[in-house]
Parts: sequence; C-alpha cells; structure tokens
Amino acid sequence: MVVKKEYNQKKMELDVVSREYKEIKEKIINSEQIKDTKSIEKFNKTEENLSKTEEELGKITKEHSDLLEQITTEQSKLHIIKKQQLESEKELEEANSRLYNAKQELEKKDYFEETSILTQKEKEFIQGENESKQSSAGVIEAASIVVGSLKSKLSITQKELETVQTLLEKEREEHEKVKEELGKIKASLPKES
Repeated sequence: MVVKKEYNQKKMELDVVSREYKEIKEKIINSEQIKDTKSIEKFNKTEENLSKTEEELGKITKEHSDLLEQITTEQSKLHIIKKQQLESEKELEEANSRLYNAKQELEKKDYFEETSILTQKEKEFIQGENESKQSSAGVIEAASIVVGSLKSKLSITQKELETVQTLLEKEREEHEKVKEELGKIKASLPKES
C-alpha cells in the first residue's frame, strides 16, 4: 500500500512536471512565432521605406533632368536676346552716325548760305534749294524717329535679358537645391554589397 501511495504520488509529480514541460514548450514556440512576426513586420516596413525612397529618388531625378532641360532652353533664349541686343546696338550706332552726318551737312549748308562771298546768282540758287531744305529736315526728323524706335527696342530687349538672367539664376539655385537633396537621398540609401 505504501508502494502504491508512493507510486501514485510519483505519478502525480510526473504529470505536473509533464504539464509544466508542455506549457514551457508552448511558451517557447509562441515566443518564436512572435519573434518571427516582428521580424517579418520589420522587414516589410524596411521594404516599404525602400520603395518610397526609390520613388522619391525617381521624382527628384526627373525634376533634375527637367531643370537641366529648362536651363538649356533659357540659355538659348538668353543667347538669342544677346544677339538681338547686339544687332539693335549696331542699328542704333548706324542711325546715330547717319544723323550726325546729316547734322554736319546741314551745318555746312547753313554756314555756306550765311557767307557774303557768294554772288547774287549763287544766293538765288541756294534760295531755290531752301525749299528742298524742308525735305532734309524731314530726313532728320525721320532719322530721329528711327533712333527713338531703336532705343525703345534696345530698352525692351535689355529688360527681357534681365528677366531671363533672373529666371536663369533662380533655375540655378533650384538646380543646386535638387542636387543637394539627391545627394542626401543617395547617401541615406543602404549600400548594396
């Protein structure tokens, strides 16, 4: 009987130990599953962050290429405007030269008419040309209008040039910002071995 009691007691102890063993085993399995789940979640988040970063990099790269294209376009416009400015300055110079020559001729003619060395016949001839003097005054007036028009065009062209230069400067600044952001993003990406 004592042996039976001892047997039953040992059997109960064995059952308790066996149950504890099963509980501990379940806890270990559950903790491993939780670890695996956390690892998977961490991996998924990392993968999601990587895809977002790649998407942002793609956008920034596109913006960068668009800015480069826009800078090239603006530089060609600037070149055209500078060329127009040079042409306008040349036209203005030519018009000023023609105006100066016309004034010189007019002054010589006035001086020539006022001298008393001329004979009566020569003075009458000059009087007849006085009527044509009005036409040379018209030429001078026309030359003045042309000069005014060229100055106006030159002024407009210079304003356009200043505007394009301002835009180009802004584009350069934006380009630098994008370049810096691109560098930061590239630096933050994990390096592949």
